[in-house]
Amino acid sequence: MRFSINQIFIVILLLCSTGAIGQYGSYYPLTRDTFNHFKDSLVIVGKIVKYSGLHPQCGTRCSSEHLIVDLSEKNPKYPYLLIYIAFTCFDLIDEKELFKTIRMKIEKIELNDDACFWSSSSFDSKGLPFYDLISHSVVK
Repeated sequence: MRFSINQIFIVILLLCSTGAIGQYGSYYPLTRDTFNHFKDSLVIVGKIVKYSGLHPQCGTRCSSEHLIVDLSEKNPKYPYLLIYIAFTCFDLIDEKELFKTIRMKIEKIELNDDACFWSSSSFDSKGLPFYDLISHSVVK
C-alpha cells in the first residue's frame, strides 16, 4: 500500500496536535566526562531548579529522569554552580522535594556504562557531565 505525501502530512499533523510527537521538546545526548576532569563521586547540597518530569515510557521503555540542581555553595571538587543529574525512572524524586534544599550523593556516569537509560536528556548541559543520583535527603 502506498501513501501520498498529503496523507503522510495529515498523519504527522494529527500526531503533533495530539501531543504524540514533540511533547517533550528537544533531546540532547547525556554528556559524560570524556577527559576525566571531574571527581568520580560528590556529596552536594542544593535546590532542584528543573525536573524533566515523569516520561510516559518510564517502566515500559528504558529511560531516565533528569534534574538541574543549583548548588547552595561552590564545591571545591566541582567548579560550577549548576550540576546535571540523571536517575532511572524507578528512583523517582518525590514532587514535595522539588525546590527544597536537598543533600545528594552522586556518582559520575562512566564512559563505558552503555545502559540504555543513559542515552539522552531534555536538558542541554552544554558539555558538563551528568551524574547518577545514588541517594538523597531533604535538608531540614
